[in-house]
Amino acid sequence: MVINYDIPDADLYRYIRQVSRAGKAGRSGFAVNLVSDETELDALRSVAASGCFNLHELDSNDWDAAEQFLRNCTRSQRF
Repeated sequence: MVINYDIPDADLYRYIRQVSRAGKAGRSGFAVNLVSDETELDALRSVAASGCFNLHELDSNDWDAAEQFLRNCTRSQRF
């Protein structure tokens, strides 16, 4: 799992390629990106639309849903 709290402005595709290394030894991984404004969210949406990754948007005010989502992700990644 990779948690990013800041998304670089330059070369978003390079950033996504680096994040994709969250998976090891042929296993899938996941990254959590915390976005603070519409510009960052639009950038992630545009890359997701190209098929590079799946984007799951969570309401920043619903901590219970975010916690459950992360629990489900980590359960599915265990050996």
